[in-house]
Amino acid sequence: MDLNISTLRVFCKVVEVQSFSGASRALGITQPTVSQQIARVEEYLGAKAFERVGREIFLTTLGEQFSRFAQEIVERADDFSSVITEERKSLSGLVCYGLQEACQWTEYYRQIMARLNDFPEIRFRIEVLSNEPMLKRIKEGDLDFGFAVGNNLDPDLRFEYFGDEHYSLVSRDAKLFAPLKEKNFDQLRLITYPGWESFFATWLKAYGHEAKAKRSIKPVMQVGSLAGTIHAIQQGAGVAVVPTHCVRDLIKTTEFIVFEKNKTQSAAQAVHLVTRLGEKYPKRTQLIIDLHRGFKEKKF
Repeated sequence: MDLNISTLRVFCKVVEVQSFSGASRALGITQPTVSQQIARVEEYLGAKAFERVGREIFLTTLGEQFSRFAQEIVERADDFSSVITEERKSLSGLVCYGLQEACQWTEYYRQIMARLNDFPEIRFRIEVLSNEPMLKRIKEGDLDFGFAVGNNLDPDLRFEYFGDEHYSLVSRDAKLFAPLKEKNFDQLRLITYPGWESFFATWLKAYGHEAKAKRSIKPVMQVGSLAGTIHAIQQGAGVAVVPTHCVRDLIKTTEFIVFEKNKTQSAAQAVHLVTRLGEKYPKRTQLIIDLHRGFKEKKF
């Protein structure tokens, strides 16, 4: 017959209080249940564990040997239970992080969202932000970490290279690119959205337009989101520089046309995973940070 941990606990409590009835009260179980558990131990040993003298009980020699064994097992089980409890506590709670709106179009983002189901005790607050407000809130501790674009690094934060994001100037109608051929940037029907400046500056530099364009471009439309901008382009409202992966399917179906100076031209900048320097994060947060690191350098 095998003994379970509950039987060993009852045995140890009887030894501790030297009473069946006392063990019953301490454990919140009936005295017959205590007697049944001790009977199981004695059946396992094939001999008496206790000698009964009047109302008092005393361990036999074999009972003393078994008592040391049982106490060790119960203590180890309790220690392990404490570890598990602390593990669960350390994994429960809130994890907050920020990312660019364009991240939501990536395969990496879809895979991350699917994996978050593996952590049912963790709650998440994921905010869509451009670089400046995101970095500020990470420094202030309002966000645990985030994903920033470009090399404008803050010395008070830790920047870890994650991958490269590429950009394209797109339109529904090739005629809207005409001002670029004449370098009449003031005629370009440019649509802007939160965070567009960094993307556009990267594209201008790659195409050699940076100096002149900065002096003459005046956007014709401001939209509150990247998704809204893409929709506006679909309606023929103008052109915009957007992360290429966000419109890849539209380019493939030729609904969007890409302005290309030549086939080898590329506009891209680095994406960084940003955390606080020297921060000892709670286990739940470190776990999610490491989960994101597992997708490092995946294509955007």
